[in-house]
Formats: sequence, C-alpha cells, structure tokens
Amino acid sequence: MAEIYVYYKLASAQRQAALSAFGAACEALSEPRPRLLLRQDEARVDGLETWMEIHTGPQALQTEAALASALAPFAEGQRHREIFLPLNSLTGS
Repeated sequence: MAEIYVYYKLASAQRQAALSAFGAACEALSEPRPRLLLRQDEARVDGLETWMEIHTGPQALQTEAALASALAPFAEGQRHREIFLPLNSLTGS
C-alpha cells in the first residue's frame, strides 16, 4: 500500500487558520486520517514554515486531494508530493 508524503510552505501568520482548515477537512475523511508535521530545523526568517502531510491507507490519494484543496489558500508555492511503496511489496517478500 502506498504512502504519500506532501510538503509545502505557508506563512507562519496563517498557521491557526490553516490548522482550522486542515481539521475541518479531516472531519470529512475516512480513517486513517493524515498526519501533519511541522519542520523544526529551519530558521523562519522569511516568515514561512514547512508543513508535511503523511497519507496512508487505501484512500490515500483521495485524502491527499481533499487536503490539497482545503489548504490551497494557505500554501506559498507548490505542494510537493512523493509516493512511496514498501520494498516488500515490490519484491514479493
């Protein structure tokens, strides 16, 4: 089963509004709900912070699309999406 990792920047001043939008969007999603992380190793001198969403489960593509739509007003630049598969699913072991 694929896991989707999405990272993007948003203005620190928009954090609370973006968190509210994330929470509201997650209420409509089935389990498992995506995890949301904040990058800790960057200086926010430009007023931006980096968030990462981790989507798992059979509905990962749908949940990622729903969150992309809900958070579009807050993203500064592009959302970067990477999809990973467990190695054992590729080797059959």
